[in-house]
Parts: sequence; C-alpha cells; structure tokens
Amino acid sequence: MCPLSSYSSPLIAASYILTIPPHVDTELDLHIKDDVIESQGGPEKAIPPMPLKEYMAATTAQFEKGDEKEIAVGFLAMGVTVWRGTFVPILEQVGITG
Repeated sequence: MCPLSSYSSPLIAASYILTIPPHVDTELDLHIKDDVIESQGGPEKAIPPMPLKEYMAATTAQFEKGDEKEIAVGFLAMGVTVWRGTFVPILEQVGITG
C-alpha cells in the first residue's frame, strides 16, 4: 500500500483517491488464474477472486460516499484499516498527514 494514498498538489488544483482492487474475476484474469491459484497453495487454499459485479457495487458505493481517501474492497479493505491504524498515528507525530 502506498503511504501517499491521498495527495493534493499545491501546484495543481486536484486531489487523488487511491483505489486498491482485490483479485477480481475478469477476462484479464483468464490467462493467469491457474498461476494465481498455484501461488496461493492450490485450489484448497486459494482465495477465490471477487465477482466483478460485487466489486463494482462495493467500489461505486464508496466513491458515491465521497469521504474516502482509499477505495478498498474485499480482503484488501482490512489491509487499509490495519495500515492506517498502525502507521498514521506515528506519521502524524512527525507532521505527516494523508
């Protein structure tokens, strides 16, 4: 995960939202699906990809809320929560926000 997940440029009037997709079941996955399953320890241990409709519904709902710095769904949402809970307090002590 990127520590500069939300960034507003002083030179450009824009802000950015980091999207963190999980393994989503799409046509792009067709050529690597077997390798991904194997890399996770085989079919019994592999985390199945999130269905595309489920991913799009969850992601769209977060975008529509409009108050998120990161858009993360599925297993990766837990990673964002842990990262923010662990490192943000430390970074804030040295004047870094984001």
